[in-house]
Amino acid sequence: MSLPSSDGQPLHKDAARSFALVDISVAGQTLRLPDLPRYRKFYRKLASGAWEPRTFGVLAGNLDGFTTYLDIGAWIGVTPFWASRLAKSVIAVEPDPYCREMLLALAPLYPNVEVVEGALSPETTVRIQAVSGFGSSETSVLDIGDGETITVPGVSIDS
Repeated sequence: MSLPSSDGQPLHKDAARSFALVDISVAGQTLRLPDLPRYRKFYRKLASGAWEPRTFGVLAGNLDGFTTYLDIGAWIGVTPFWASRLAKSVIAVEPDPYCREMLLALAPLYPNVEVVEGALSPETTVRIQAVSGFGSSETSVLDIGDGETITVPGVSIDS
């Protein structure tokens, strides 16, 4: 699978690269996620049930075929893709360009998931910083670290 770019240009050095998919069993469901070395340690934790086990219980107890699930900071898609099997629809909001492109590449596997570029904010734009590089789960609006910064659209719940 190849990571697309919204403007045809790669947003991250890995974004133009093709990647294989890996199936990971999580809380009774199998997710298809990118088989990239940077995520393998996380995938082991996820598959063992050690990563946010209560989150999946809360989702399972609250989502149904009438529910729209809004995931703010969808990262690489674990919770929105997992929730897509239970919810009527899922909106995955992600400001990190690397993660967003990955979500867009994987979304066709989960047809009720809509990927939205941006960060939750009342402002029209938001400056975000990649604390440990884009693609990690450490993208922040706080001025911490010395990582790369970019400006992304601000997204309100009303938009």
